[in-house]
Amino acid sequence: MPGYFTYTQARDAAWRFLLINHIRELPVMLFDICDKNYIELYRDPGYIYLKPGQHGVTFVKGGKFFIVTNGLDPLDEQRFTIAHELGHIFLRHPMTNDEYGRNYGVRIKPQTPAEYQAERFAMNILAPAGVLWKTSVTKAEDIATICKIPLPYAKWRADRLRELGKRNRFGTSLLERNVMHMFTPYIDHTQKPEDQK
Repeated sequence: MPGYFTYTQARDAAWRFLLINHIRELPVMLFDICDKNYIELYRDPGYIYLKPGQHGVTFVKGGKFFIVTNGLDPLDEQRFTIAHELGHIFLRHPMTNDEYGRNYGVRIKPQTPAEYQAERFAMNILAPAGVLWKTSVTKAEDIATICKIPLPYAKWRADRLRELGKRNRFGTSLLERNVMHMFTPYIDHTQKPEDQK
């Protein structure tokens, strides 16, 4: 299991990513982010590039990043894959080589520190804990719907929100406070009247 420093690198990178890309509401619009950062998105419609069980890959060609997702996956899974691959790019993980060129390998399970970081990065940009807490969105089903992520990941996020709440750990980092501040109009718009008292 990767250590706490590996986790905090991914978490802090996700907060910086949200700030740099001026993300202000949920769900995060990944297509717009990729377009703005000159990253091409493609869907593999049926295991032409990917193999069964693989969710996605990033590769570089001509100095440009390309993210390929498994077109047979549900859309919420493809969103998580895109965010995961953005994590590899933004964290500048070392690349490998295969018959298609330089790439980050395929998203199957977070077995290496780089895969673990990419998974945590994806969770933290798609379902930022501080923003969910400020909007009182803590149930897995609501997180999945609002953030457009797969329910198993939403359940993981809901568990983490409970843990952070018990320890009163929201907004303890300046980076996270800056993210929550940037989301203020969204938070104010989505809060329930009883939450605003």
